[in-house]
Amino acid sequence: MTLNYVAGLLAVFAFGHDPPTSSSPVPSAEQLLSRSPLMSSNDPACRSFEFEFEAREPVPLKFRGIYAAPDRIAFVACDAHDGVPIAAGSLNNVAIYDPINGKLDYRSDIKIGFKFGLKDDEIKFGFGIADDENRGGRACVDVKSFAQIPAKRLVIRDGDERYKVVCLAERGENAEKNKCYFHVDMRSQDPFSRIEFITGGDEKPVLSITRLRVNGSINATDFEFPDKDKISKRIPIASDERIAARLMSSIDSFKGIAARDLARKKDGLGSSAKRIGLSAADLEAVRKNDALHAAALKELFANPRRSPKQLIRVLSSNEEEVRK
Repeated sequence: MTLNYVAGLLAVFAFGHDPPTSSSPVPSAEQLLSRSPLMSSNDPACRSFEFEFEAREPVPLKFRGIYAAPDRIAFVACDAHDGVPIAAGSLNNVAIYDPINGKLDYRSDIKIGFKFGLKDDEIKFGFGIADDENRGGRACVDVKSFAQIPAKRLVIRDGDERYKVVCLAERGENAEKNKCYFHVDMRSQDPFSRIEFITGGDEKPVLSITRLRVNGSINATDFEFPDKDKISKRIPIASDERIAARLMSSIDSFKGIAARDLARKKDGLGSSAKRIGLSAADLEAVRKNDALHAAALKELFANPRRSPKQLIRVLSSNEEEVRK
């Protein structure tokens, strides 16, 4: 089973061509964007990577995904409003919370993965069940697909060897209001410090990629996952029949975050909730279940970066060294 993508998570910009570049003390947009990474578990040169982003629409979502060779993958998807995890996975384990029913769908016998990139002029993002036949591998973040789009670009110096590449849309709906900022620090091994997508003239990004790190050290504890007994003592686990019926997909997680977002509002159902089938959601049940389970979800699945007890240091060879 392949990753279940959410098509059209965001409408991405349709770009034109670069204007002629004049002589300048700053690098060209092409020189800067050529450093953009393609992070893939299928690439032998990619021994590890970390990827984080935060989105405001269509739901408030914060996501972190990590990979370490040869086949360790983990992710956590949170409600960006309060940081409560709605989905988490590591190695062969995955859990997705349903705030309407107050239960977790849980599996410990599958391969997981995540993907992020551009396809058919849209950002495509998905996570959940995956297989090794997925193009780019089970874990893939294709930033290069954005950087290679023909665009009207402007380079702004933003400090000592730091630059902002502004990409301006030239066609598409409200093209003049859509743009993308690539923040590049040429002093860093991972030069892309932040990528921001702006739509509709609102200068607050609708989506921000906040971490792109390749072949760095990763906390071994970031791949830890609670076992079923520990989870079941805190949150009810759905039956196997229910899991088989719903599957494990990013679509269920988006619905869960949308339900929580809707329950916080006082003005009834929003258009984003209706689009993903939540018009009949029992908002009072969501609030009740949040009061019961939100703290437990954070304790079980939230895994912020911290001082490591064990550190996986990815070497240039095919070996890995684990030091305490």
